[in-house]
Amino acid sequence: CAGLVILGLTHLAVAFRGGLPKPDEADRGALLWIAGGLAGLIGCIALGGGFVIAITILFASTARGFGRRALAVDAAIGFVLGLVIFLVFAKLLTLLLPLGPLERLFL
Repeated sequence: CAGLVILGLTHLAVAFRGGLPKPDEADRGALLWIAGGLAGLIGCIALGGGFVIAITILFASTARGFGRRALAVDAAIGFVLGLVIFLVFAKLLTLLLPLGPLERLFL
């Protein structure tokens, strides 16, 4: 606990002395891709698209926001991850995530 207090006080002293570097400009394009993916996730779930498709949209758009250009590969990875997560929750934990037409095939 004392170590954390010392680190906090040291960080505070450096901040007030102006020893911190200036932050970089925000990459607005990346922020828009990620925010768009989150909006796509919310919209997909709200319109009954289901969890797996919503996670696919979020994963692919977030990967694009981080600069990756292989949209089809990212969508496939997001689909597999979403499906595995859905099946773990549905079968092992017996908790249902938002259902869509695709998820109903696996129940």
